[in-house]
Amino acid sequence: DGCPADEASALLAASEGAGWHERQVALVAPLLARCVDTLAAGGGAEGGGALVELVSSCLRRYSPLAAPALTSDSEALRALLLAVKAGGAGGDVIRASSPALFSAMPSDEERTALLLGLLKLAQRTADAGLRERAQGLLGELPLPPDFLAPLLEWTDGKASSAEEQRVEATPPPKKRSRAKKSAVAIAAGAAARSGPTRSLNDVVAVLQLVQSRPALARAALVAPLLRLLRATVAACASAAPSGAENAPNEPVDAGARDATAASAQYAQLLSLHALEGIVSRARETAEAVEVPVEGVELIVDSARTTSDGAVRSAALGALAAVAQIDPQQALDHVMEVVSLAGQRSMATASASGWRAVQSALEAVVLAWAEAGGADEDSDVPLDAMLRSFVTALGAAPAPQRTPLAATMARALPDSAMPSVLLALLEHPGAGGGDDIWDAAETAAALCVRLRPADRAAVCAELMTVAAEGPLLAAAAAFAADVAAAPSAAALHAEDAEAITTHADLLQAAVAALADAREDDAGAAAALEVLVSGLRRRLPLPDYLAALASIAEGASEELRPQALELCAEALLDGPSSADAAYALVGEGGEAAAALLDVARELFEAE
Repeated sequence: DGCPADEASALLAASEGAGWHERQVALVAPLLARCVDTLAAGGGAEGGGALVELVSSCLRRYSPLAAPALTSDSEALRALLLAVKAGGAGGDVIRASSPALFSAMPSDEERTALLLGLLKLAQRTADAGLRERAQGLLGELPLPPDFLAPLLEWTDGKASSAEEQRVEATPPPKKRSRAKKSAVAIAAGAAARSGPTRSLNDVVAVLQLVQSRPALARAALVAPLLRLLRATVAACASAAPSGAENAPNEPVDAGARDATAASAQYAQLLSLHALEGIVSRARETAEAVEVPVEGVELIVDSARTTSDGAVRSAALGALAAVAQIDPQQALDHVMEVVSLAGQRSMATASASGWRAVQSALEAVVLAWAEAGGADEDSDVPLDAMLRSFVTALGAAPAPQRTPLAATMARALPDSAMPSVLLALLEHPGAGGGDDIWDAAETAAALCVRLRPADRAAVCAELMTVAAEGPLLAAAAAFAADVAAAPSAAALHAEDAEAITTHADLLQAAVAALADAREDDAGAAAALEVLVSGLRRRLPLPDYLAALASIAEGASEELRPQALELCAEALLDGPSSADAAYALVGEGGEAAAALLDVARELFEAE
């Protein structure tokens, strides 16, 4: 007690390197603790430098050979943790807490205490140099998944105990075999939960470390991360002000509640980032990763229930990653992701938030389509899914509607494009004020992105799909607008592909026109506008050839109509020379076909 600090340092220096390492560290521990306390209390102002040197001398005894003495109840470990907390002697405390010492400590309990101490030092010290050295040390510590997993266990007793019991007692009803696997996977950490749980601040610090060292995020952390996600979602929900949640005489500490909610939300964000990282890297590392059914539901719930854009983006990113490695898992949630675009909370989402929605939508719909979702016998019919999507689209901000619709169209097979357009054309106007949505404009914006040849091909398929339904007039008006508008340039012989697809569109329109003239005057008028527009666009020989093809076809009902349209085209537009060439063409095929048909009709009369 009465020995000056400089003399004590000299005595320690004389014994340095003398062996009996465990004994030395046990002997210097009380001295180290007293010096750290004195410095922390602001004492030893006159001999501060000597005290720091004494702390350094004590810390040099903490070598890997002395690690067995650092048991959880030892004065040696307590003194080291005090020095770490205080940042004692700067770099000496970092050197003392070396990866070799960390690995040689008696058990995970002691390693955990040292790790958490170093994390706090790296976060809280005002010394930039010391913070950098602490972060460097944290980047070198050996931290296997089985060591990190228990450090992610946290429960908020008020919010999550009942919810955990409910979820574990009731497995998801869908896809029984997968549900059983999910219950086992997430419940596997029950033993860990029966042990001590960490403070939320400690858990957040560990998550930040995992984020800074992506290689630490391994498949073994999926289950504890999902349990943490469940606990943080419940904590955020319970933190919402509600008078019914508190007993009459129970004080409500709004500040503490808000702080817990903020920390839980941040932990939720980091958990989702970690899950996405684990799943995304599985394709690179060939590590087997399974996210169980309940886990996917938790991720979807995070996106659906949060009001925080960053959390929603992280949840959607995690869901997109899961869909890429396990498409089957995404199938049950395609409708939830589709409807997310129309949630009120998305109205103020940032550009990155909407990109996350598009990415998740594309990944989930791709998975759904690849698993047969667009087939006729799908559990979720294509038409029903698209109607839900278009309804959600109407609630989305105007600038996001076309990008979201384009994402949906890109994720579906090409053959589904007419169904996408019909779903848009079927949707009534929505919105209010200056934002009255005309879904047909969104459909047109999708087609404008296509080449003219592809645009006409899609419209031809659209006419075929719509031919016997109530949307024939709308489909015809739409096709006329995007493929045969008065402002559209005429096609030339070199536009062979576009000529072929526009001719296909003409044939589909004429086929629908025959019935429409008898049953649907509105559709007939729209179809006549479409046919007239195609007559302007197509070179006359190709227009007549398409009609000749119809006239030669098996349907006798279409023959008079094809001849009538041919006559109108020849009489209304071209000069006699053009008309003659159009009829004769290369070998006179169109003329021959039309004359044969006309003769047959005359003979029939």
